[in-house]
Amino acid sequence: MYIKSVKISGFKNVPETETRQYDFFDFTRIQGENYTGKTSIGDALCWVFTGRSSTGISSDYILRNNESRNAFVEVEFISNTGETNQLKREMNGSNNAVYLNDIPVKETELSRFIGTPEIFLSAFMIGYFHRLTPKAAKELLMNIIPFPSHSSIMNRVEADLRQYLPQNEDFDSNGLLKQKKIEIGRASCRERV
Repeated sequence: MYIKSVKISGFKNVPETETRQYDFFDFTRIQGENYTGKTSIGDALCWVFTGRSSTGISSDYILRNNESRNAFVEVEFISNTGETNQLKREMNGSNNAVYLNDIPVKETELSRFIGTPEIFLSAFMIGYFHRLTPKAAKELLMNIIPFPSHSSIMNRVEADLRQYLPQNEDFDSNGLLKQKKIEIGRASCRERV
């Protein structure tokens, strides 16, 4: 996906009485003093695609400008298939709406562009991924990275080493390592006695 531009109004530091547009190019650097809106641009992009801030928080009231009742973020992007699309997310009071090319859509329809919100946030804001628990991070990676089958792994291992590997499909490498650590620990305790 290539993000071409984003428009923001009523969102974080931008009051609903004005609209700011930021255009992006092959390489765009966002810099500025503290409290000038750098994070607001990142939050706006995360919110329009996922309904969450860059930290994963989905509370809209945190993202809406304090003096605004309404807010919107609109992004123009080119999908992986080369199509140019416009995605707009609005907050009108307590009501939210998402539009893709001016047609109302459900959150689930955005998955063809971003995968899951967790995948988008992890790729877009690396700090989001680092804040996940190890278990959640592993599950996220396992859902997007193809894991080789047991038989394909066994076929790559030299024949004389296969005898040391479990022969079943339900092999749990973490369980095996934990078991081996316990065995080594017991052996070292016996040696000390």
